[in-house]
Amino acid sequence: MADRPGTKPRPPGPAGTRAEAKEPAAAERWAAWHLYLTLALGGAVGSLLWLLWLEAPRPPWELGGTVLPTLLAAGFVLGVWDPRNHWAGPLGLYLGQAVALAFEARAHVERAGLHPVPLQLLFLASFNLAALVGATAAAALRHWWLGEKPPPP
Repeated sequence: MADRPGTKPRPPGPAGTRAEAKEPAAAERWAAWHLYLTLALGGAVGSLLWLLWLEAPRPPWELGGTVLPTLLAAGFVLGVWDPRNHWAGPLGLYLGQAVALAFEARAHVERAGLHPVPLQLLFLASFNLAALVGATAAAALRHWWLGEKPPPP
């Protein structure tokens, strides 16, 4: 198991072989990609939700009882998808909604004039706490149901 001719062979590491020693790096890469995928999925769902809510004559926070259960359910699904980074899905939801809000405010200045955009972003942040509650509940249920250990802090 020499690397080059004329060198001493390396003793096996704690994992036994070099292939086994590379597995944690692959797992860390997959965890990073999973995080990015969760953020992107949350952003896509958030943009889609905002575009669906645009069909209403009023902003989403004035629609009544449909927005919070929708965000709670979306957060729950994203929390089941990635319980280790359960915060990433609601963050992606918020970012997707914020981007859609910015484009919508630029395209329809007369509608955006009713509420200033920074105030709308503040309302979106407070409404997306429902998604965070859903994602945290889903992660806790998944850890409890599957017997997984919660992620380290």
